[in-house]
Amino acid sequence: MAGPTFDKLAKIMGTEDKEDRVNKIIGKIEERKNVTRDFAELKLHKLVCKGKCDWYREREPAERFNKDDLTEEEEQEIKEIVKGVTDSEFNETVRKDIHAVLCHPI
Repeated sequence: MAGPTFDKLAKIMGTEDKEDRVNKIIGKIEERKNVTRDFAELKLHKLVCKGKCDWYREREPAERFNKDDLTEEEEQEIKEIVKGVTDSEFNETVRKDIHAVLCHPI
């Protein structure tokens, strides 16, 4: 019986690492802002989602979030949390990795 190839296994492990990091980021937002996990996830989603994914498009306008209500202070605070968890500046690659976990879970 053949097992998963190295490439598939590496991809699976990489995905798990990303999910773990995103969960850690959400937990830290939850703690620092003293908000619910759902609210912390929503704030992170507002930072990384550009409104072009299926998650956003498939919802009625009333169900979508308003990205404009994420304050500059909240944005900076979340980026600091992301940097602390990922050991990387918030950049397009980091944004895409977080977005993949939040908007396109495997």
